[in-house]
Amino acid sequence: MFGGEDGSPDLLKVTLDVLDPAICNKSFDVEIRTTNMLSRGIDSQMLCAGVLNGGKDTCQGDSGGALLSPNRELCVFVVLGVTSFGKVCAFANSPAVYARVSEYIPWIESVIP
Repeated sequence: MFGGEDGSPDLLKVTLDVLDPAICNKSFDVEIRTTNMLSRGIDSQMLCAGVLNGGKDTCQGDSGGALLSPNRELCVFVVLGVTSFGKVCAFANSPAVYARVSEYIPWIESVIP
């Protein structure tokens, strides 16, 4: 995994900030200009999260994992996103991109009765 190390056998968690799409677009500027995948930048089906100073992040092997937010009033967690991709792991100014689950609720409800 990261740095040639094996992943953890234990489930881990990290606290990240959900970031403004403009911050993410700046981080992915080269990819936005040069690839089809991000030709429009971060869109409504995506969200970014990370720690701008670096040191905490999702990484290879975390794809498909949930980005959760606590709803203290209801005493539950809400799934905001699903880990999708990033440039590098835990570097400063390099947030990761997540699939925004709320954009897929109609599809989810059509598949899961």
